[in-house]
Amino acid sequence: MNKDSDKILGCWYGLVVGEAMGVAARGCKAGAVSQLFGQMDDYKDVSALVGKGVKWYRMKGLYGAISQCALVVCDQLLQTKKIELPLLIDRFVELSHAGPEEYFGCYRRPEGSIRYAISNFSEQQDSLELKIKPATGSCLSLAIPLAMFNAGNLKVIRKQTAEISKLFTNNALEITGTLLVGFLTDYFVAGRHSFSPTPSNWKKLIEQAIQFCQETEAWLIEERFLISLQGNSSKALISSMQCLLDNFEKDLDKILESLCKTVSETTENPISHSSQGRTEILLPAALAFIAKSDNKFLPGLTAALNGGGEADKLGSLVGALAGAVYGYSSIPDPIKTGLVNFKEIKARGEALGARRQNPSLKNLFDMESSLTQKEYDQRQRYLQKEPKKKSKSAKSPNSLGTGNEDSSLPQKDNKGQWRKYQKDKTRSKRDRRRNLSPSPDPE
Repeated sequence: MNKDSDKILGCWYGLVVGEAMGVAARGCKAGAVSQLFGQMDDYKDVSALVGKGVKWYRMKGLYGAISQCALVVCDQLLQTKKIELPLLIDRFVELSHAGPEEYFGCYRRPEGSIRYAISNFSEQQDSLELKIKPATGSCLSLAIPLAMFNAGNLKVIRKQTAEISKLFTNNALEITGTLLVGFLTDYFVAGRHSFSPTPSNWKKLIEQAIQFCQETEAWLIEERFLISLQGNSSKALISSMQCLLDNFEKDLDKILESLCKTVSETTENPISHSSQGRTEILLPAALAFIAKSDNKFLPGLTAALNGGGEADKLGSLVGALAGAVYGYSSIPDPIKTGLVNFKEIKARGEALGARRQNPSLKNLFDMESSLTQKEYDQRQRYLQKEPKKKSKSAKSPNSLGTGNEDSSLPQKDNKGQWRKYQKDKTRSKRDRRRNLSPSPDPE
């Protein structure tokens, strides 16, 4: 396997692996992650933890909606060699049908913005143009299969990524961030840069990324992907990338602290950790985790997932970009084979790198509906049992008319009190019958 194909496959596999590893820690605080799992260095089984620190069951080693959306784009590219929006929309919508209860069709744990967008594709996003959607980073992974398939052709990557992103959001920051993911993926896998992960090369790359973001916003306006930028700008992403550059020589913890502080200045709610689900923190944080990972795939991903929060989202970014930097060969074998459906995922990555369809690939809908149903079936065994409804309080001897007995029901294991209770109960019933329906005197 040559260098470029190794990086392409590493990028694709890293995307899915990063999300699948991160789903176990999703929604947990960093302290809880440490207490429940130790280090997030593998796929974690949450079956025994549902209701004890983990809210929802997730199948061990199974990816979710982030990778599923990337799979939709992947299969569209392999079939038609380009993005045709009507066909792509049909593929997205198809996966939203016929799923088990409490799922969004076949999609597993999609963010609200993804669910909303797919549910409203038929309205051509008219509603999205009336209100700016938040930049939650839910679209970022859409650029990865596009950049892999079109590696070396940044103009095509930029145009097609913008078209797909616009289906999901009209937020300039979110679209710019998605385009930046495409730029970074192409930078690592195209081969023309021969990127070596040294500190000086990282700093040069970050400088180019900042320049790319500045140029992208002007391009989006020129191409009319964004009608208006009033209150809707990618400035916050540029500021956080500049913060990463300014603090790059510091330790990872100091970099993340500076990023949180910088991003908090541009948001209504303060940002306290790197996996808080904002595009302007996710992207620079992902690069920081990779750059400070001792030139290995797993350490950076583990460090990112240890923070919990939206670990699946950050994990997919770190996994994809780390895989693109260090290659498929850098991913440990247990991580590769522990991924549910790893053969189909690998086959699609190889097909993207080769730019041709593999006729033996499973149908996407059949594959994902089967996996979702399998997770659902397993989940039923680990759901917390609903507390039984409290039975109506047994009538006490006092309520039966004696007036003097203790109203509390005795325990059955106290045989003496239980026998006395039953005798009193029988006597009370007898007395009540006599009072209500007195027997006539036979004489």
